[in-house]
Formats: sequence, structure tokens, C-alpha cells
Amino acid sequence: MTENSVISSDPNIWVLTDDRPGTANQALGVADALAMPYVVKALNYGLLAKLPNPLLGSSFLGLKEETKVSLTTPWPALVIAAGRRAGVVARAIKSKSGGTSKIVQIMDPGAWGRVAHDLIAVPEHDGLPAGPNLLSIAGAPHRLTEAVLAEAGKNWSAGFAEFAKPLVAVLVGGGYQGGNFDAKKAEA
Repeated sequence: MTENSVISSDPNIWVLTDDRPGTANQALGVADALAMPYVVKALNYGLLAKLPNPLLGSSFLGLKEETKVSLTTPWPALVIAAGRRAGVVARAIKSKSGGTSKIVQIMDPGAWGRVAHDLIAVPEHDGLPAGPNLLSIAGAPHRLTEAVLAEAGKNWSAGFAEFAKPLVAVLVGGGYQGGNFDAKKAEA
């Protein structure tokens, strides 16, 4: 076994996050649900991250130097990533680990990189074709648990006291790389 294929025993999970809270929280929500220790690896991107995934391949090319130096042995058993850019990095980690690091990808990494991921979880509305490593889910993973909602309920109860009960909350997304979150998308 080479140095590149050493696997960490504690913690065994890396969660790749970036500066987009909606994307980062999807990966963190999955990690939280596992109820196992994990390490957050914050990805800071440089200009090369804007290149198409097929050009970046499975690499750290799109990362700033301070991020690259944080991604080193021992490699984790599991990498949880969300988004196209994090998918490139997750595949690089898997490659550097000699294939022993497994990748759970939230959101579509793009057709070019799908085969390298061990599990890809995407919302049904993305309409991806079925695949052996594709899990279609009702919506996006998140970090809202019963405990988080109960705490928020305590903090906000006075502000909503005058409204008729029961109260219903709807969380609605925002813009994304492919366009705006318009009324048609909300209805779908």
C-alpha cells in the first residue's frame, strides 16, 4: 500500500463545502444524518474552477493553494460532496486514495463524471436517467432537524403569536447557475 492509499481511521468522513450555503448545507445535511464524526474541508476556488469539468478531470486544478495543502493523506473512507466543482475534487481524492475513498455526490456532477461516483443523490425534478449509482430523491438534503426547528420555534414564537394557528412554513430556493427560480419552477 502506498502513502497515497492510506485511509484515515478517525475521522473517516470528509465533507467538501464551498462558499455557496445552499450547496454546502446539502452535503452537511447528509453528513449530519449519518451521526458519525466528520471533518469539513472548505474548498476555495481559483479561476481555473470555471473551466468545464471534462477539462478539470479528477484534479485539484481549480483550487487555491491553501485548499490544496489541506487535502492530503490520510485519505478518508468516505467523501461527501455537492455540486459540479466539488465533484471534480471528490474524484481526485478517490483517485489519490487508490480508489479506496468512496464518493457520495449530492447534485448532478455532470454526465462526464457520473461513472466515478459511488452514489449520486439528485432531486427527482432534475430528471436524470436511471443509473446503477443514481438515487432519485424528493428534494434537496438539508440540515433542518426536529431539534433545530424546535429551537427556532422557541426563538420566533413571540413574533408569530398574533397569527392564526396552525402555521405552515415553506422554504423556497433561489437562483442557480442554470437560471432563476421562477414561478414555473416553484410550481413544478
